Parts: sequence; C-alpha cells; structure tokens
Amino acid sequence: MEQKTLTEMAVDEGNREWLTGYLTGSDIAMRAFCADATTVTLMLAMGEHTATRLAAGGKLSMCGTGGSAADAHHIAGEFTSRLMHDREPMAALAPAQTPIIQQIHIVAAHAVCAVVERILRPRA
Repeated sequence: MEQKTLTEMAVDEGNREWLTGYLTGSDIAMRAFCADATTVTLMLAMGEHTATRLAAGGKLSMCGTGGSAADAHHIAGEFTSRLMHDREPMAALAPAQTPIIQQIHIVAAHAVCAVVERILRPRA
C-alpha cells in the first residue's frame, strides 16, 4: 500500500470528516463544561487555591504516566518560565524517571518563551 503525502491526506474526505467531527465534539463538550456553573465555580476555586498557595511559597507538584507525564512536565515548565508575562518563575515540579528528562522539559519551556518573545517583540 502506497503512503499518502500530506497534501493528499489533507484533501482526503475521510480525514476531513473525522477532523470536523472531532472538533465539533470538542466544541460541544467545551460549551457544556462552560454552561455548568458548578464545574466552572469549582475550577475557579481550584485556580484561586493554587495561586494562593504559590504566593505563600508553596510548590505545585504534578505527575502522570505516559502522555499524562509528558503533560505534567510541560505544565511544570510553563510555571517555571515566564512565557508571555513578565513575572518571577513559580515553584512547580513534575518528577521524572531520570533527572535529564525533567531538565529537557524545563529547558524546552524556557526556549519556547524566548522564541515567542522574539517573534512578538515589536520591530524597530
């Protein structure tokens, strides 16, 4: 079986139908989430609690397995870098099986911040 090019995959109606269905489903789920006042209130309270704890010197610890572990490392890197807001790094940690994995995620998050800043910086 011959492998399709990216262009062929992009115009393939089956792929287009799958993607449209996936995005529509995501939109429906997000709208339902936002319409649920209890869920929104809980999420805001969690954010407030996290911000209060971090401001008081607390540390955000995250973990996961597989893809969730990768997400945890990415989020920890976002907290320790400043991304698009000029602020001090926040204490966040996502333990890794090996220290080098943790360092790679942190360095990657800081590198992305530098690239985004350079792209968005007004040119003289």
